[in-house]
Amino acid sequence: MAPYDEPLRSELLCGKFTVLNARDSGGAAIAVFTARDHFPAATSHRTVIQGIAFQLDECLKSYETQKNGLVLLYDMTGSGYHNFDYNLARKVMGLLKVTRSFNFSPASLSTGTRTFLPNLSTCK
Repeated sequence: MAPYDEPLRSELLCGKFTVLNARDSGGAAIAVFTARDHFPAATSHRTVIQGIAFQLDECLKSYETQKNGLVLLYDMTGSGYHNFDYNLARKVMGLLKVTRSFNFSPASLSTGTRTFLPNLSTCK
C-alpha cells in the first residue's frame, strides 16, 4: 500500500473511516465508519478496503488495542440510499471477521428507520 499516492491518499484524508483517539470503558479502541461520507460511484471497494486495512494495521500496533479489542461504529446518521453500499459493508465486516486477532464488537448509530448492522454470520 502506498498511503501517499492517489486514490488511497484521498480516501485516508476524507475521514470516512476513522480510528478515534479515545477508548471505550473497557479499553477497546473505537473506529467509526461514517456512511454519509461514502459515495459508491466515486470510490472503489478496493480503495476503501485499503484505507481501512492501513488504519487498522496502525491501530493494532498498540498493545492496548491488541489486548482490549476494537469497537466499530457504523454511523448512518445523515446518510441516504445514495451513500449505502451493502456489498462494501459485507466486505468490511468480512475483513474484520477473518483478519481479527483481537476482540471485535460491531455497533451502529442511526436516525429514523435507516438502521443497518450486518450479521457477521452472513459475511463470507
